Amino acid sequence: MAEGLMTIRFGTGEEQATVLATGPWVVADQLLAMEEWQADFTPGTQTVSRTMVWVRLPGLPLEYWDRAAIFEIVAAAGRPVELDGVSNEWRRIGYARVRVEVDAVTRI
Repeated sequence: MAEGLMTIRFGTGEEQATVLATGPWVVADQLLAMEEWQADFTPGTQTVSRTMVWVRLPGLPLEYWDRAAIFEIVAAAGRPVELDGVSNEWRRIGYARVRVEVDAVTRI
């Protein structure tokens, strides 16, 4: 495809969903941004405008320790996607980590 772009074909839709849901990925020390194929996509004409980042909330007070409150806090950075496994299972109260989709064009 165009410079800096590649196409990845998955064996099943389940594999594709897993890969897209569990990023971001780092390959050769570079962040690999992945998006589902869009109709009428023309290689080399679009730029990456969104990315996934992990937002850490160390020292989070106990009164804010529920999914809705945590998502509301990180919504200032972007669209909350999921809590990491440790935070979701309340294995380490006081420290939360949330995967957030951010608009790379307006945030950076």
